[in-house]
Amino acid sequence: MMIKIPQCMRCKHLLPKINHPSDITCLAFPEGIPPEVLWNKFSHKQPYPGDNGIQFEGKEEDRNPIPETAEFSLKRKKKKKRKK
Repeated sequence: MMIKIPQCMRCKHLLPKINHPSDITCLAFPEGIPPEVLWNKFSHKQPYPGDNGIQFEGKEEDRNPIPETAEFSLKRKKKKKRKK
């Protein structure tokens, strides 16, 4: 199973009010972040139409640069059989 982490979650321009995924906003997209940007279909390190000249900048506390796609694999651990 692969889980994609939106690049926006690591951006310093993200605005904190999030009640629902459609409510995710930032300084670049105050009316809502386009799905292509939010779900890493487009790297917002480059200009995107309507971004008000603001692109991705990592949060100061995040010292690791964001990969083009942040994907993580979750594997279930096999349960060990208990001895009776």
